[in-house]
Amino acid sequence: MLWCVFGLICGILFLHLVIIRIIRHIWKFPIPSWAIEFIEGPHRNRVQPPGQVIEWMGIKLGMRVLELGPGAGVFTFPASELASEVHAIDIEPKVVDIIRKKNGRKGSEKHFPVVSDAHNIPYPDKSFDMIFHVACLPEIPNPVGVLKEVRRVLKDNGIYADGELFFDPDYPLASTIVRRVNKAGFKKVLANGNGIH
Repeated sequence: MLWCVFGLICGILFLHLVIIRIIRHIWKFPIPSWAIEFIEGPHRNRVQPPGQVIEWMGIKLGMRVLELGPGAGVFTFPASELASEVHAIDIEPKVVDIIRKKNGRKGSEKHFPVVSDAHNIPYPDKSFDMIFHVACLPEIPNPVGVLKEVRRVLKDNGIYADGELFFDPDYPLASTIVRRVNKAGFKKVLANGNGIH
């Protein structure tokens, strides 16, 4: 019985770590809106605590912040506790509706959800003090192109933060992230986290 359980666990890990990663590497697509609430449920908060991630990213009081791919707002709303405003863009209208509904329930005027493609961010040059995303960029085709667009709307002394989660099938190695940001023209790269997030 123990060997059966062990074999099942190994099979699931192989499926997740190899086959799904190969599929996701070839075929880039955003997480379907129906899966967001499941993926970003309370279990994720235990593995990737939003407050800790926001602290690592370096969001400071009064910053004007842009989040790419907000999902269900797991990081959007904690970011707004410090930021003066948080703009959240996603290509999927249903995801933006999730943020709008949560925003209405919270009664906050600091969140600005927008349907947009990350390759064409609908803001003028040098609009934001910080731009961040969590487990989003690897899902988008041409990530270096997105990072160049991020650089365009980021202030000269602004911060770009990339948060990832090891259990995500799209999880990139740190060296991949560094290579991408360097190709996009970013100058300084720091790393925080604990190997899982």
